[in-house]
Amino acid sequence: RYRSLMANYNLVVGHTAVATNLDELRACFLTFGGITRDKFGGVFVKSQLSIICPQTFFWKSDSTIGKPRPPQRFLHTAIAHNETMYVFGGLQSIGTVMGTSLNDLWCLSINSSLVHGMIHGNIVWTEKRLLKNRPPPRFGHTAVLLKNKTGMLVFGGTDGQIVMDDIWIYTFASDEWKQIVYWSSFLTNSEANVARFGHTAVMVGHHLVAYGGCIRPPDLHHVMGIFQPLPMCSYSFRTHSTIYFDIELKKLNVLEIANAPPLLFHQAVFVRNEILVYGGLKPDDLTSDDLIKFRPSCNPGQYGSIIGTGCRDCPIGTYSA
Repeated sequence: RYRSLMANYNLVVGHTAVATNLDELRACFLTFGGITRDKFGGVFVKSQLSIICPQTFFWKSDSTIGKPRPPQRFLHTAIAHNETMYVFGGLQSIGTVMGTSLNDLWCLSINSSLVHGMIHGNIVWTEKRLLKNRPPPRFGHTAVLLKNKTGMLVFGGTDGQIVMDDIWIYTFASDEWKQIVYWSSFLTNSEANVARFGHTAVMVGHHLVAYGGCIRPPDLHHVMGIFQPLPMCSYSFRTHSTIYFDIELKKLNVLEIANAPPLLFHQAVFVRNEILVYGGLKPDDLTSDDLIKFRPSCNPGQYGSIIGTGCRDCPIGTYSA
């Protein structure tokens, strides 16, 4: 059941939200960035950090929490690991001339500063400035925590000029980025599209599963399409294909699943052996309220064409809504 915490809170899109996996006293949601409207109807990019405690329904949203902080951004990614939130990339500003796409990595230390959402100490942001060989700037990408929780995997996105199909892993212990694969080298069908932005990605064991998105660069003048009835990505360039990549064996499946809609900027989670997809923009650019379910199958050939060898045991299979 949904409950509104702040009925008059401004609409925000393109932000991130993560849950801290801490003890009961410190469990909370952290949201950062995004774009919103002011009271005069103008649109601006946020650098605001919000803290939401589900137990007490406490909500604190303050531009002074954790200063200095990352520059304002939207369409970035964030993950939580132990007592740290990692924020990567995004688009810094908007307007007639698009702003800068980013490739900076910021860490927010949570530790013992939060109790029931209340701040009892310092919340500290740290930028990983000395990292070399980092991913190119991008927005609309995805970031997921590896199965063994040793690092963060980043896939895809766009810088406004090209759409990317690379995979990078940031390792927490060593503070290092490493590009593990450039997917174009795996394709045996020139018509297959692995590069995308505005998609979703989840880890299923040691497999990366990515669904939907757009396969061509966005119309930068229409990047605010969520507030305006203008297409950010042409309908014909949206995809409903599902990428299934074995991180350990470096094997790839690209499946076209019957009846799966081509969504953009949706969300997905992996729960109880099923991938649940919710929301996003449908082909007519109307927002979707569908809840879509994908269930792994042991017979990839039954459900779609396969490119590459892939993992025979658990490619994505059935679809239902």
